[in-house]
Amino acid sequence: MPLIIVISAIFVIFCIGSFAYFKSYINKRTSSDAVLADIRDEINRLLVRLDETTNRDVSIIEDKEENLKILLAVVDKKLKLYAREMDRSVTNEKLYRELGASRRFIGETAVQTENTPELSSAPVPEPAPQREPANPGSLGDQIRKLGRSGLSPAIIASKLGISVSEAELALSVSRINRA
Repeated sequence: MPLIIVISAIFVIFCIGSFAYFKSYINKRTSSDAVLADIRDEINRLLVRLDETTNRDVSIIEDKEENLKILLAVVDKKLKLYAREMDRSVTNEKLYRELGASRRFIGETAVQTENTPELSSAPVPEPAPQREPANPGSLGDQIRKLGRSGLSPAIIASKLGISVSEAELALSVSRINRA
């Protein structure tokens, strides 16, 4: 019987020692300091990933902003060109109207109208007749179609009876819209 008591005593000591070890292990793993350390580590990993993502997104936005500035500069240039061409067109139209109002042509001789100064007898050039588009659809659609077929803005302008700068502007705008 003493052997059974010795074995039982060893077993009880082993159980008490295992209980104490596991209790201290569980207390250490579930203590507030350990939980806080785990939370801090997780937050630090999340912050690192968030910083990487933010830096990547900021660089993408900066690239897009730079591309937008370039496109806006191109559009501003085209708009200035268009405005200058429109001013020139308005000036030419006004000049033709003034010339038409100051002279009437009867056959090949020019007759002076009332209240207008004397002009030279050189014939007044008539404005080129505007050609009607051959294809139905809007002017913009026709310009885009001709541009896609590889025609230059000068050829497109002559085919449609518009100025070269109007054709260039329409082609530029259609390229920007496709991009």
